Amino acid sequence: MLSQLVTSALKSLFPSYKASAAKGILAFLFGGIVLYFTEAPENIVNIWRVIVWLILGDVVTGSAVAIIQRSFKSTIFAQRGAKRLIGYVMTFGLAAAMDRLVGSHYMIASWAAYYIAVSEIASILENLGKLGIPMPKFIEVMMKTMRQKAQKGSNLKDVIEEFEEEIETEIQKRQEKKIWKPGDEEE
Repeated sequence: MLSQLVTSALKSLFPSYKASAAKGILAFLFGGIVLYFTEAPENIVNIWRVIVWLILGDVVTGSAVAIIQRSFKSTIFAQRGAKRLIGYVMTFGLAAAMDRLVGSHYMIASWAAYYIAVSEIASILENLGKLGIPMPKFIEVMMKTMRQKAQKGSNLKDVIEEFEEEIETEIQKRQEKKIWKPGDEEE
C-alpha cells in the first residue's frame, strides 16, 4: 500500500521516465533508512517516533483549521501531505547517507530530525493559534518573529540568538512579577 501511495504521488509529481528515476532514488533512500534503523541507537529511533507523532498532530490540527475555515479539500490535503512526507523521508535518507559516508555517528541525521521536529512544532503552534487556543505571550512573540525572519530570509544563527534574548527577557519579567522563579517546578 505504501508503495502504491508513493508511486501515485510520484506520478503526479513527475512525468513517467522521471518517476522511474525518482522511484529508484526513493528505493535507495528507503533502503538506507531501513539499514540505518537496524543499526541506529535507541535515542535516534525515539527521535523519529516523536516526529511521527508530531506529524500526526500537525495533520490533525491543520485539518481542524481547514474544516473550520471551510477550505478542506481532500486532493490538496493528500498531495501536500505526500509531498511533505516524501521531503522528510528524502531529507532523512540523505542525512543517513551522509552520516554513513562521513562516519559522523548519527550526528547529521540527528540535526535533520531536530529540524523536522522544530518545523512540525512550529506548524502545530501556528494551527493552534488559528483555532483560537490561547498560548503564552512569549510563544506568540516567538512565532511572529520566526515568521518575519523567514520572510526576510534571515540567518538561522540570528534567529536563534533573538529567540534566546526574548526567552531571557520573558523569564526576567516573570521573575520580577514573582509569577515564576527557578525551582518552583516541584511545588
